[in-house]
Amino acid sequence: MDLGRFKKRQVSKETWLDWLSDAPPPASVQQEVRQKRVERANQYVRRDYTSPPGQVPQQPSTPPPTVAIHITMPELKWLHKAWAKLKDGYSIARQYISAYRRAVGLAAAAVVVLVLAVAFWPHPRHSNKPTTGSSQSKSAGSKAKLAQPDFKVYVPVGKPQLGTPDGKHSAFDGNRDSYSFTDSMQNNGFIVSEQPLPKAFGSGKDAVTKIAPTLMPNSKQESLQASSGTAALLTNNDNGAQSLVAALNDEVLIFIRSSHKFTADQWTTYINNLE
Repeated sequence: MDLGRFKKRQVSKETWLDWLSDAPPPASVQQEVRQKRVERANQYVRRDYTSPPGQVPQQPSTPPPTVAIHITMPELKWLHKAWAKLKDGYSIARQYISAYRRAVGLAAAAVVVLVLAVAFWPHPRHSNKPTTGSSQSKSAGSKAKLAQPDFKVYVPVGKPQLGTPDGKHSAFDGNRDSYSFTDSMQNNGFIVSEQPLPKAFGSGKDAVTKIAPTLMPNSKQESLQASSGTAALLTNNDNGAQSLVAALNDEVLIFIRSSHKFTADQWTTYINNLE
């Protein structure tokens, strides 16, 4: 029998450690065992389950392709431009609104000033009251402000005192070159104003024709038969107030105002009695 065929079996120290007694192995043996375990752990190859059993899959010679994902955001230049235009438009709109407010404020202030100016501006008063003697004394020494008129004054027959200014019942306004006095018929008073016939009118008839329609709105107009000229009577349709305009001898223009309503014949008689 050839005993050479029997080779000595290599038994690892790990196997011997399993069969050893409870006595701990030497430190050198423990260190060797731990070293081999670490080496086996480092040599671990993932098993491919698609490979035949017992066959270790080979590692690919080239690394697998990597997948790179690049995400890029588009530049929103149009959005920046739109935002810049919007800001510019907003700024311009604010300027226009501010200018509009200033204009409205100035217009309102101008209207208020205009209203106040119209309300408080001294307007000439068309009063039929005679001018006081004190105002006449202040205007003495000037031909335009004479106490006595330099034109013929027509007064009713039998009342020559009305032709002289007394500062109470009769007066002369040199600024207007107008003479006025108060008179009455049947205890109803009225005011008479006289002035030279303006040169703008060619005749007394022409003056009466143009002036009469402007004296009193909403009134009835009648022509009177004046012996020394022409006259027109206007009567208010609502309250009966009357205005009369007459031109005598183409030299004096006469205006009469009355709150009492007289007949056309009464006025005709009164006009024809002026001298």
